[in-house]
Amino acid sequence: MTASEQQVTETLLGFAKADASQLGDRALLRRYDSKFLLRHDALLPFLASLSADYSLLFAGQSSIASYRTVYYDTPERTSYHDHARGRRPRTKVRIRHYVERSLSYLEIKTKSNHEQTQKARRKRTFNDETLTTDDHRFLAPHLRLDPGALSHSLVTDFRRITLLSLAHDERMTVDLDMSFQHQGKHHALPPAVLVEIKQGRFDRSTCAMTSLHKHRAHSVDFSKYCVSLALSGDVGRTHAFRPSIRLLERISNA
Repeated sequence: MTASEQQVTETLLGFAKADASQLGDRALLRRYDSKFLLRHDALLPFLASLSADYSLLFAGQSSIASYRTVYYDTPERTSYHDHARGRRPRTKVRIRHYVERSLSYLEIKTKSNHEQTQKARRKRTFNDETLTTDDHRFLAPHLRLDPGALSHSLVTDFRRITLLSLAHDERMTVDLDMSFQHQGKHHALPPAVLVEIKQGRFDRSTCAMTSLHKHRAHSVDFSKYCVSLALSGDVGRTHAFRPSIRLLERISNA
């Protein structure tokens, strides 16, 4: 464990541990998402500012969870291009592995015409990444295309801190060490911190929102899948993602 990782772990000791009832109250399968990029050197003071108002969700015995996500798209990269064009509604299909808990879920996220994010998911065998006929039936009501056209597109890996608000209908995730794998090659994203605020009703007055502003976080439309695919060279660097990529590179090099 590096010194910076040790400092993050020690800072997280200042949070109360979230229990199962709090997690159920903050499931937020229908929600409003706000994303921010934060400089890595602002992470510790940002986290420290929230310890009295949020509880920490553990992954097994770990305060920081490891996530692996496999994305599925059409050969034409329909999901990627729908996001680039700002299409509503739009969907992303993925299998997410929650490593410490040995859990895997097939998930479909839909961004509605009203900027609301909806997520449906079904449990599956840990580390199983094959889309079956039953999976296609599960996905079909949520898609405007044939689920049989989907195939493995890209893998992302990251480490996540999850905090639950004690006072608001809000959950926050803090993603570190983001990387992706494409066509057998591993690529690390520049070392910035991605913070996502998930709320039942959009509210910029919460402690997390206020602290992000104080620590000069940058509001951003950021998709790990789309940014990683744009960086992979498999598709053109669509102009829609250039601001996110440039901001990521700029704050990582500051």
